[in-house]
Amino acid sequence: MNYAPHLIACVLGIAIGGAATHVFDSSGLANERTAHKRDNEVNAQKLASLSEHAARAASDAIAAHNAAAARIASLDDQYHQERKTHEAGNAKNRAAIANGTRRLRITIANEGARHPKDPSSAPPATWAMEPVATPSYHQRLEKVFLD
Repeated sequence: MNYAPHLIACVLGIAIGGAATHVFDSSGLANERTAHKRDNEVNAQKLASLSEHAARAASDAIAAHNAAAARIASLDDQYHQERKTHEAGNAKNRAAIANGTRRLRITIANEGARHPKDPSSAPPATWAMEPVATPSYHQRLEKVFLD
């Protein structure tokens, strides 16, 4: 029996099938690579967009921080100047009281007149005018930044 023609046909069929499979697989691989490339480009665009947004947000945060620092420095200078002015006025008043050009008035409540023989029943001395409560440095800063 002569198997040669059948063997050649079989080998030729295997070769043609292998070649077809190779061509089919290579075109599928090329399609997959193209899809991968497209996905990578889309992801790169998304990352670039996120990066730009993050950079903008960081830049805005730094600008806001610098503006707040400038406002704090300005307020600090203003309040230090006010403190110096008040301290100078207080020193002037103390000096005027000390040399006698100004008098300090203190009133005593009349409750002691009811019991003149019992000095312990007299109320303590009080100022003629109530001191005005001014907000502290920190309270003023809180008002500026929390309002």
